Amino acid sequence: MSRQRQRGAGLIELMIALLIGSVLTTALIGFYLQSARDFRYQQAVTQVQETGRFTTHFIADQLKRAGFWGFAWEASFEGSFTSADDQLIDEARAGYSDRLGPLPVWSGVSPCKSPGCALVPTGYRASSAAPASDVLMLRYADTSDAGGATLNLASKGACLHLSLNETNDCGAVKGGTPRELWSYRALAFAIRQICENGQGRRTACTGAFEIARPALYMGVLTESTYRMTEVAPGVELLRLEWGLDTNTDGRPDRVATGALSSEQARQAVSATLFVVVQSVPLDQSLTRAQPTLRLGEIFYTPPEDNRVRRVFSTTVALGNVQSRRAFGEVAP
Repeated sequence: MSRQRQRGAGLIELMIALLIGSVLTTALIGFYLQSARDFRYQQAVTQVQETGRFTTHFIADQLKRAGFWGFAWEASFEGSFTSADDQLIDEARAGYSDRLGPLPVWSGVSPCKSPGCALVPTGYRASSAAPASDVLMLRYADTSDAGGATLNLASKGACLHLSLNETNDCGAVKGGTPRELWSYRALAFAIRQICENGQGRRTACTGAFEIARPALYMGVLTESTYRMTEVAPGVELLRLEWGLDTNTDGRPDRVATGALSSEQARQAVSATLFVVVQSVPLDQSLTRAQPTLRLGEIFYTPPEDNRVRRVFSTTVALGNVQSRRAFGEVAP
């Protein structure tokens, strides 16, 4: 019996195997990298959508309360509000009042008398071509557990008197005893700039390697200042269009943008809110072109900075129109 000669793989076979393995490995790596890019992109889209929906719903809920004064038919201010309020133009001040009482809403590019006031210390602009954001101011009355009808608001003697119609007993008093306390709420919504380092930690916006990002802040008037709280990071633009009812038929017949006058603020019966939300920078160039975003009457072409952007909008019918018009009038 002859012994069969044993042979291993030759050089040609090894080279073919290496070639096939390299092709398969390259294809698998490319598939993995593309899947990872798609996952990060979809994750950014999801985060932007969640932020946009939350922001529009949150602000819309506050807009619906604007101009609600409980069971009061008249309101007047005494003294001055905080020093932070004094930094704002008249119509934007929480302590602003005329014969018709406090303004329910106000919006404009800046409420400050001079640039850089405490309410909006550093604004955010994604590029020099980006439109400026609006600042939204809201005022209304809210209930609390304490009793009484007049609330002292600030340590400087500022107070808002909600005069109750005891003759017709609108529900705020019963048998001469105050049943509910209506607290004055003055809110401000503004886009402010925040900074993060490479690890995603917040910094003081003083370094050269920091990433500037926008965030929506809400200010609440307190006894000493507006207490600013971050509501939603990534909100880049806030714009408002107001539907004005100039002929008092209850329906909007004009649209106002920009800084509202006191007359326009009282004529507002609806508000269309536009919010642009951006994602964190992605680590790869977007293959999809950035679309031009429309915010009512203006258009915004975002810069090519590898961020996902979406615009969200909602229209809110402002309630309490009749009660706002009842200031200075006799209650029914």
